[in-house]
Amino acid sequence: MSLMTFYGLEETDLDKVFRLPTTTFIGGGDTALPLREIIRRLEMAYCQHIGVEFMFINDVEQCQWIREKFEKPEVLRFTLDEKRTLLARMVRSTRCWQRSHPYSLT
Repeated sequence: MSLMTFYGLEETDLDKVFRLPTTTFIGGGDTALPLREIIRRLEMAYCQHIGVEFMFINDVEQCQWIREKFEKPEVLRFTLDEKRTLLARMVRSTRCWQRSHPYSLT
């Protein structure tokens, strides 16, 4: 059973526009989006290579800060130079860790 069938949705439902709650950041500057785009943006934020668990945090401001960082559209889009910088930093931190833990298995 597909998710659309499970939730009783039809293909035309995906094109309906919904107002976004003020508690979400997936809209970027938009206040309303088609359901298809809402799903796409949420999948980009929460169903990719990185995830975040934050709903156990009791501080509403902290939760909002995390959601803002993860839900903004295209937040994980990097230029080639940014990707190179990230790779260099990961390599440097890995080497530093290996030097500080010489007897650990890697």
